[in-house]
Amino acid sequence: MLFYTPKKGTLINDGKPIYLATTGKKLFKLSEWWQYKNESNVLFVIPRSFTSDLASIPPIVFWWQYGSWNIAAIAHDWAYIFGYLLIVKDDKLTQLTVSKQEADCIFADINYSLGVPDWVNFLMFLAVRWFGRGIWTSDDFPKYGKSLDELQTEFDLLELS
Repeated sequence: MLFYTPKKGTLINDGKPIYLATTGKKLFKLSEWWQYKNESNVLFVIPRSFTSDLASIPPIVFWWQYGSWNIAAIAHDWAYIFGYLLIVKDDKLTQLTVSKQEADCIFADINYSLGVPDWVNFLMFLAVRWFGRGIWTSDDFPKYGKSLDELQTEFDLLELS
C-alpha cells in the first residue's frame, strides 16, 4: 500500500454506533466502548459516548458513505481530534501519542482486519494521507470531556461486567 503494508488485528467491539438523527448532520455516538487489538496484542479503546461522523466521504463518492471502514474511522477520528489513542497497558488506560502517519496506518490496519477490499483500503489510505487534516495542524490539543481517571473508572466497570 504505497510504502505501508497493513497488519491484521482483531476487532473486539465496534462500539455499537447510534445515529444521532436530531443533529441534521451525519453523526454517530458510541453506545459501548470500541475495542480493537492490533497484531502485537495492544488493546486500543475508545470510550462510550464518543461522537464521530465516521468516515468523512466527499459527496462525489457518496456511494462509499457506509461500509465496514466506518468502524476504522472511529479510532481515526479520535486520533485526528486528540492526537493520541487510548491503549490498555497492565489494566490501565494510557494515552499513546500518535503522529498523523501512525493514525492513518492504524486506520488501514483496522480496515484490513475487517476485510475491506485491498483496493478500497488503498484508496482510503491515500485519501487520508493526502487530504486528512487533524490536530497536528494546530497548536491547541483539545481534551476529551472526561479525565483519564474518569475514563479508567468507566473502563474498570466494563471489565467487571
